[in-house]
Amino acid sequence: MKALDPYAVIIATGASPAMPASIKGIDSPMVSSAFDVLSGKVKIENAKVSVIGSGLTGLETAESLVEQGNKVTVYEMQEIIGQGAYIQSLLDVTAALQAYGVPMLPGHKLVEIKEDRVVLEKTDGNKVEEAVDARS
Repeated sequence: MKALDPYAVIIATGASPAMPASIKGIDSPMVSSAFDVLSGKVKIENAKVSVIGSGLTGLETAESLVEQGNKVTVYEMQEIIGQGAYIQSLLDVTAALQAYGVPMLPGHKLVEIKEDRVVLEKTDGNKVEEAVDARS
């Protein structure tokens, strides 16, 4: 996990951004919504990025980010990537992400965002930390 060393954490929880206040560090300047990334309000290039959430919004955000030269990892707290998404759209975007070599890791719940890493809890209860680059 540490080898991925993402630059930023992108919260991609669906149509209206959900930024749960219960996640420590959610208000960090390194956190952006998928909407801000997809609209161009936030530009991230040539960096390591963690996308939290694997609905179509998160997956499309990951695809956009990888096309801009970023190294992206997608984390999903559910056991299935893209659960509930329209199957054809899901197949298209996951095929593209696989072609780019984007890891898509289900069973990883974001529990904390620190200055230089994110903390994720796996479904077995173990916590893993993923290094991230600070961004202002």
